[in-house]
Amino acid sequence: MRKTNGPRALNRGYLATLLVLAMGFASSAAAQSAQIDLNQFRPAELASDGFATSTPDGQGHLRLGVMVWLDYSDDPLTSENPVTGTRTDIVHQELTGHLMLNLGLWDHLVLFADLPYDFMIKDTGGSGFLKQQNLGDFYFGARGNLFGTRDDVFQIALQATLTVNTASLASSAQTFAGQVDKGPYIGGWFEALLNFNAGDVVRIPLQVGYKLGTQGQNVPLV
Repeated sequence: MRKTNGPRALNRGYLATLLVLAMGFASSAAAQSAQIDLNQFRPAELASDGFATSTPDGQGHLRLGVMVWLDYSDDPLTSENPVTGTRTDIVHQELTGHLMLNLGLWDHLVLFADLPYDFMIKDTGGSGFLKQQNLGDFYFGARGNLFGTRDDVFQIALQATLTVNTASLASSAQTFAGQVDKGPYIGGWFEALLNFNAGDVVRIPLQVGYKLGTQGQNVPLV
C-alpha cells in the first residue's frame, strides 16, 4: 500500500479536524446555554407581605424573621415542534427549597437574604442528563420605607436586591439551577413599592422595577 501526503489528503485531514473542533465548540456552547435560573419563584421578603408580592411594610426594630419554603414544579420547561406539534419535556420535575432570613431596623429598614437549593432537577425518564441537585443563586437586599404604615391610605418604599451566581460558582456543570457561569457573576433588581390600603381587608400592591443580570443564557429547544 502506498502512503501519500498529497494536497488532497492533507485537505481532507484538515477539514475533518475542523469538523471535530466545530462539533466540540457547539456542544460546549449548548451546555453553557442551558445555564439559566429556571425556577422564577421568589418568596416575599416578609411573612406579612404575602405569597410572592413585596409590600412597603416594615418589620419593626430588631425583629428577626425566618421562613422556609418548598416549591415543586411539574413539567416546568417544555418545547413543541411547530411542524408536528409534538411536545417534549426538557425538565420534567423540579423541587426547590428556600431559606429566607429578614431583620428589621428602626421600623423603616428591612434587610433580607434568601438561599435557594434545588433538591431535584429531573429530565424525562430520569436519564441523569441533568444535574439533579445544586445550590441556587443567593440573593440579599434591603427595603427602605419612605412613607406610611398599614394604617395609612398610601405606603411607599424602595427596595434593592443583589444576586450572586452561586449556582455556577458551586458547580460549573449546573443546568437550570442558576445563572450562567460567566463573570461578573452578579446581578440584581431595583423596585419601587406602593400600597393602597382601604381598611384592614383591602390592600392593593403595585411594584415597578428594573432587573440586571448576566447575559448570554439561551436555552436550546431542539
